Amino acid sequence: MATKKAVKTADKTLEEKPQPAAAPAAGEASPSIEKAESPAPAPATKRTGKKAAKTAGKTPEEKSQPAAAPAADEASPSTEKAESPAPAPAPKRARKKAAKTAGKTPEEKSQPAAAPAAEEASPSTEKAESPAPAPAAKRARKKAAKAADKTLEKKPQPAAAPAAEEAFPSTEKAESPAPAPAPKRARKKAAKTADKTLEEKPQPAAAPAAEEASPSTEKVESPAPAPAPKRARKKAAKAADKTPEEKPQPAAAPAAEEASPSTEKVESPAPAPVPKRARKKAAKAADKTPEKKSQPDAAPAAEKTPPATEKTRGRLPGPVIKRATKKVVKKAAAEPKSSKPAQETRKVGARPLDGIRVLDLSRLLPGPYASAILANFGAEVIKIEKPGEGDYAREGQPQINGKGAVFETINRGKKSVSLDLKDDRGKEAFLALAKKADIVIDGFRPGVMEQLGLDYKTLRRFNPKLIYAALTGYGQDGVYTQLAGHDLNYIALGGVLELVGEAGSSPSIPGLQIADVAAGSLPTVIGILLALQARNASGKGQMVDVAMLDGVLGLLPVQIADYTATKRKPKRGNERLFGRYACYNVYPVRNGRYLALGALEPRFWENLCKVLEREDMIEDQYAEGDRQQVLMAELTRIFQKKEVSDWMEIFENKDVCISEVRDIANAVQDEHLRQREIIVPTRTKGGGAYEQLGVFPKLSDTPGTIRGDSPERGEHTREILLSLGYSEERIAELLASNTAEEPPAEKPDA
Repeated sequence: MATKKAVKTADKTLEEKPQPAAAPAAGEASPSIEKAESPAPAPATKRTGKKAAKTAGKTPEEKSQPAAAPAADEASPSTEKAESPAPAPAPKRARKKAAKTAGKTPEEKSQPAAAPAAEEASPSTEKAESPAPAPAAKRARKKAAKAADKTLEKKPQPAAAPAAEEAFPSTEKAESPAPAPAPKRARKKAAKTADKTLEEKPQPAAAPAAEEASPSTEKVESPAPAPAPKRARKKAAKAADKTPEEKPQPAAAPAAEEASPSTEKVESPAPAPVPKRARKKAAKAADKTPEKKSQPDAAPAAEKTPPATEKTRGRLPGPVIKRATKKVVKKAAAEPKSSKPAQETRKVGARPLDGIRVLDLSRLLPGPYASAILANFGAEVIKIEKPGEGDYAREGQPQINGKGAVFETINRGKKSVSLDLKDDRGKEAFLALAKKADIVIDGFRPGVMEQLGLDYKTLRRFNPKLIYAALTGYGQDGVYTQLAGHDLNYIALGGVLELVGEAGSSPSIPGLQIADVAAGSLPTVIGILLALQARNASGKGQMVDVAMLDGVLGLLPVQIADYTATKRKPKRGNERLFGRYACYNVYPVRNGRYLALGALEPRFWENLCKVLEREDMIEDQYAEGDRQQVLMAELTRIFQKKEVSDWMEIFENKDVCISEVRDIANAVQDEHLRQREIIVPTRTKGGGAYEQLGVFPKLSDTPGTIRGDSPERGEHTREILLSLGYSEERIAELLASNTAEEPPAEKPDA
């Protein structure tokens, strides 16, 4: 009867409020205050042990109740019919300590508070003599076990607590015999259950297993123990309600025998020693820490639990910092951090002018070479050519693949549209192209495009973003604007031709197009790129006025600076960098070849004199008068003793500015230039192979490339007009009236 009342009391307590620490069972009450010498408790029955093992083996998914009601075998120990008074409730001070201990986190102390099991009850502070308990009736034990199973099914528990064999040995002084150990089969099941639970998911403390219950549950007529104080239950409930974000989960509760031993002197029976094999299993299960979830470590094994008599440090104020899991840490480490703001960047490998359309109206060399550089770096260049005539560099000599070699080199990768700009229909087609273009290159004399109604002022009304580059000999204004001219005329007017040649002789014509390329093509490219950059900021295009005569004087910064400073006119072949000094001159060698000496700095001149074993000439490097003529004659005599190859071997690694004078044939075969791809082999559409000038300058992330051959006149007329929305009938009409032109269709092979 008393046992039934105890079970009902435990069920009622669990239904009202779940607690992390189980409420003390009937047998957990303070033992009788009478002095007694009780015999050893009776061992649990085989059937009861099986049920307890099943209860302990439930997984966390089946039970999430932090603390379950004690099993039937955990009921209060029997107190055979006796005339002793009911046990007194635990002292108030002891209850407060128990509540505080239950609320502590694993960080503050290594052993969390758990509800004391039957043997964990605080021993009485007084010596008492009570009669020994008698074994409980079989029917009462069955009912109590069913009630406990029903409660656990309704409210599942977290991970089971370590089995009874993990108990911390009592430190109490006892003179009674040791209790009998739990059945071997039950111990094995309990150990396996604990191992499985810890591997799946570490959980907080669970109620003690059935074997941990207090000994004997014999039928008694003694009153049930008093329930735990209300204040202690509230604190325990609050601690259980705290989320993992507020505090880490406590370690698994220690077994019943792990409770803090009483500091009072009592004469209670000593517990039986825990088998060695069971202790090892319990220690391994407690040491296992899952890597996937940031759970606190499992409860330490029984042997590691410190005595309850040690003082523990109180919890510090403030939130508990939750440690990140290994998975989160690895993910964060894998993500690179960047201090630069996110911005749109061009894909590496793309050319810088991809998407830029250029309409090139120029012919021959200056304009086409400028657009060729733009095409090498991604611009779509469309040559606008006159029907029946086109760019007459196409017919130049020598020929490659049926076209002039120069034309092929500076028009590769371009498209060709043939339109008559004097015809209104041709003007209309060009205007449609200009509306979608980025750049127009005009190579006509100033005023020609204005007469056609296609000058910059007209085109910008239809396309405000258009950049119009006008490349002429003398510019768009000034007295020379309508003069005809070529490269030689521009360098002659610019003062370059007067400086080329030997002293006392007539000017020599340079062997390259200085004005066309250096003073025409390159400034045009520079001006277009500057205008594109300005458009990126303002959204508006502009006109780029390039005069080759301007560019020629731009090649003379040294000579112009000397003249404006001294008003002295430079003399051909008698200037510091034009043959005046022996250290910067050209000398003949054996077999009709030449060496170019450029030892301007004193250290280079000194190295030269030492290699030639003529240290006596070191001090005369910039001597004036006839001494320079003497030095030139002496160096000529010395250099004519050997061939170019011999001298280059002698001066190797001697840090002297000296080199052989090569012809074009030797220059294009230079291994250094081939490694830098300045001279590259190319194959034409017809299958022919030849070498071409490569792409420069070299860009690391967006390099230029050579793409395709030069076009036939009007080769892309139909393609471009179709892209503008022209119908086949309209294109046929333009072709029939010679307003537009396309190359004749190739005849199929017979």
